[in-house]
Amino acid sequence: MVIKLDIANFSVHKVLIDNGSSADIVFWDVIKRMGLESAQLQPVNTPLVGFGGSEIVSMGTITPPVSMREEPKRKTLMIKFLVVDTPFAYNVILGRPGLNAFKAVVSTYHQKMKFPTKNGIGEVICDQKRARKCYNLSLKKSEPNERLKRKEREDTEESEPKKLKPERIEPVEKFKTVRLIAHVPEKVTRIGSKMSKEVETMMIEFLKENVDMFAWSPSDFQGINPEVIVHRLNVDPTMRPVKQKKRSFGVERNKVIEEEVKKLLEAGYVSEVQYTEWLANVVVVPKASGKWHMCTDFTDLNKACPKNPYPLPRIDLLVDSTAGYELFSMMDAYQGYHQIFMAEEDRIRTSFITDQGIYCYNVMPFGLKNAGATYQRLVNRMFKNQIGSTMEVYVDDMLVKSKEEDHLRELKRAFDIMRNYGMKLNPEKCTFRVRGGKFLGYMVSEKGIEANPEKIQAIIGLRSPRTLNEMQKLTGRLVKWAVELGEYDIEYQGRTSIKAQALADFIVEFTGEQIQEEKKGWLLHVDGSSNANNGGAGILLQGPDGIEIEVATRLSFPTTNNEAEYEAMVLGLQLAIEAGVREINVCTDSQLVAMQVEGSYETREQTIVQYLKKVKELVARFDKCVIQQIPRTENGRADVLSKFGALVAGVKERKITLMEGILPDDPIKARRLKFKATRFTIVGDDLYKRTVDGPLLKCLDEERAQYVLREIHEGSCGNHSGGRSLAQKITRQGYFWPTLVKDAVEFARKCESCQRYASLIHTPATPMEPIRIACPFDQWGIDILGPFPQAVAQKKFIVVAVEYFSKWVEAEALARITEREVINFIWKNIICRFGIPRVLISDNGTQFQGKAITAWCKELKIQQNFTAVGNPQANGQTEVTNRTILQHLKTRLEGAKGSWVEKLPGVLWAYRTTPRSATGKTPFCLVFGTEAIIPAEIGEETQRIAQYEKERNQEKRAFNLTTIEERRDAAYAKILHHKGLMMRSYNRKIKPRSFQVGDLVLKKVEVSKHVGKLDPGWEGPFKVIEIRKPGTYKLQDMEGRDLPRPWNIHNLKKFYT
Repeated sequence: MVIKLDIANFSVHKVLIDNGSSADIVFWDVIKRMGLESAQLQPVNTPLVGFGGSEIVSMGTITPPVSMREEPKRKTLMIKFLVVDTPFAYNVILGRPGLNAFKAVVSTYHQKMKFPTKNGIGEVICDQKRARKCYNLSLKKSEPNERLKRKEREDTEESEPKKLKPERIEPVEKFKTVRLIAHVPEKVTRIGSKMSKEVETMMIEFLKENVDMFAWSPSDFQGINPEVIVHRLNVDPTMRPVKQKKRSFGVERNKVIEEEVKKLLEAGYVSEVQYTEWLANVVVVPKASGKWHMCTDFTDLNKACPKNPYPLPRIDLLVDSTAGYELFSMMDAYQGYHQIFMAEEDRIRTSFITDQGIYCYNVMPFGLKNAGATYQRLVNRMFKNQIGSTMEVYVDDMLVKSKEEDHLRELKRAFDIMRNYGMKLNPEKCTFRVRGGKFLGYMVSEKGIEANPEKIQAIIGLRSPRTLNEMQKLTGRLVKWAVELGEYDIEYQGRTSIKAQALADFIVEFTGEQIQEEKKGWLLHVDGSSNANNGGAGILLQGPDGIEIEVATRLSFPTTNNEAEYEAMVLGLQLAIEAGVREINVCTDSQLVAMQVEGSYETREQTIVQYLKKVKELVARFDKCVIQQIPRTENGRADVLSKFGALVAGVKERKITLMEGILPDDPIKARRLKFKATRFTIVGDDLYKRTVDGPLLKCLDEERAQYVLREIHEGSCGNHSGGRSLAQKITRQGYFWPTLVKDAVEFARKCESCQRYASLIHTPATPMEPIRIACPFDQWGIDILGPFPQAVAQKKFIVVAVEYFSKWVEAEALARITEREVINFIWKNIICRFGIPRVLISDNGTQFQGKAITAWCKELKIQQNFTAVGNPQANGQTEVTNRTILQHLKTRLEGAKGSWVEKLPGVLWAYRTTPRSATGKTPFCLVFGTEAIIPAEIGEETQRIAQYEKERNQEKRAFNLTTIEERRDAAYAKILHHKGLMMRSYNRKIKPRSFQVGDLVLKKVEVSKHVGKLDPGWEGPFKVIEIRKPGTYKLQDMEGRDLPRPWNIHNLKKFYT
């Protein structure tokens, strides 16, 4: 793309726009024609490297004014150009630095370039005629014979398959190991191999002199001085501390954890603790070498810590900045994060649990969200004068870059800085004085980025796709690179003509493999269930071509849950073997079974050991058998089959067996049946069960059992008793069936009358969510108190507003409760005195959420928050204030009930001058900066009344106003502490409950209307149609009408049908 630019008041044509150029270039003959030869060029030592690898030395730099387009959308900037003395078809090359300075967007497809100006978007159109001329001119500059040779070479290379040259996958430079301490052979580091003997001797002597900069064990360093930096956890005080449940590990992993904790204790990295609110688990993960590595699961702690916005360097810019430097030294800090101490107050929050005890970190551990930002802040402070010029640093990876003659001096400067701060290096990961090497995963050298041999080898060893799934993955990756390469003008050229036989050989050699459809293998889902007397196993075997086998099996002996799961696993594997399956994936929702078979969990119970042995014998009979744990929701069909299997044997089946004398073939089952048969007898054609007391109980089938349940529970003699009481009453009446207790409990729970007249629920279901306070007069709560006995001017209501920070209260007596009255109260008592609040919290009364007050608050940008129906705790501060005002009015009125309006100002005054427990201060003090003078100080003079001096009073008053923020900060800290105590007390009483969309619920009647002595306490049912937030639900009646307001879970209970 070629355009015209105005440079130094000259119109310059043939300006090449090159997105791939990392420099802006102007040629010397253009400088001479512009008459700028006398301009002083700034010297520069960096050579230009072309596409073919050739170098051109620049004459220097010049910074003229450059303008694009004409007025009014003209833009002028000072652009630094490299001056080059070489023949070229273009006058100027505008590369990425110039385009970025103009903030220009280039479109080669539209042959346009756009850039922002003060008067809109400027646009420059490509001069296509000149572009074609320049292109043809550049082609003519090539020698004919050179083109011919290149053509012949290309034809020769086209006729043979291309191979990568072996030297392209070799490292930039080989390394040499040197011993730092003569008598200790293991204390070594690495240096480059391409240096003279004299320079190598100087480098080794330098490293030996600075051997104190290296660490081989934690005892070799003391860490960074805490006065310089420590890592702090910015934990959100409103987040509830989390104690993770301890995880269990196998013998091998426990041994790894024990050894790692021992090392941390010896190094002083951790300390043992006893009591902690935050507790994390350790996680053992495999390394690439096959060994195990212990980490700490700080997931919950990281969620409570907001992200530190401190920026990390961009890796691409760091790597690009290494170009042009001759020598490099790559350094890595020894256990980098552990060199920074944790803040003492935050150490307890990093606690983790193992079989050996509970420990917390004294140093910054790996896995914390903001650890990288803390380390980057440290190294940026240490090397602030070197970064960008002679050093590049990314967290604990450091690189010293320089010219050959300056390298030792720059390395010494970096060592001196690290010595002053106490930072130590890992000699095994350091490489000194090399001409290239790996930095942040890239191979860097003087020429810039080179190919990483490891990544080249990964591409060479990449297997061709053989299935449709693998082909889709490959095309997905290619699409990504196609998007990345879209900005370049890439033109496809077909193969040159070659002999027919060569083409045939090529086709035969490189014919792609036929894409095979990926066949679906065998899949086995198993699940087990148990009850008091027996258990069940559910098996679902799925195979190719839609084959499905479902099996529900009854386990005729008492089992635990784990034994039932193993029984299902054994039966499922036996079924798969009988079906001739050779490769299978087994899915179970039991984590214990999956982990024990895998070997991650230890097996101790003798019964489970036998089951595990049997499972492994069956697994060994398959060519491939993978056992995995899946969520219970994904194992639903097997779960239903297992529960069905546990109930397949009924009363009728036992009756037939007993009357006909048929015994099972299995001797164990036959013996069990004979043993049970002694507890039953036949009277006529009916089956009876003997009891301990002697009377016989008639055995009922399902239909007759339902009749007995219904008649005894809610019949003419029923008393709607609870489940176990109902079961006892049924046995006293002389009836029995195997699931009597279970059916009685289920029937009583689903009884509609029992649910409507059930006792009210008083225990909380969700954790407390305190209101977060930012500053004084930011949030107000408002409520209506009354009605009271009619007073002067027919007043019988009080509108009360409380400021959440200072607890300042405003109140006014009203005759009517309307939107207009509430608006007038807010305007007169809140806005005109304390300013416009940000948030106004109220209940769902029409006077607070009518159209007029809503539009008025929206105009003033006041955010209205409404509490859920029947949940006054959401506006708890106002409710507490209401009770206090009502109590004070009662004590003042005595017999004169109609004079409450006259007493209201005194009640407010008493409230404002009384210290509140949440702040430790009076509302008056937090609002005005000093305590109010009360009548007692006039009757019996205090010191400030008796020794009043006007001038001194003014000084003290000014001082109080100046330091009021300090008192408010102290009050804010006390508020947070007080809320924390309330939350802990409230949350201890929680019995968690929750509903899902579609659940049927009952709601309290007393919330919406008066409840008489004989009226039900619950009404409904209603359907949950939306979850507004945890604990708050939107409801709909059974006719499809939505209830107007959301309801809190405190006023709801589940309805069973």
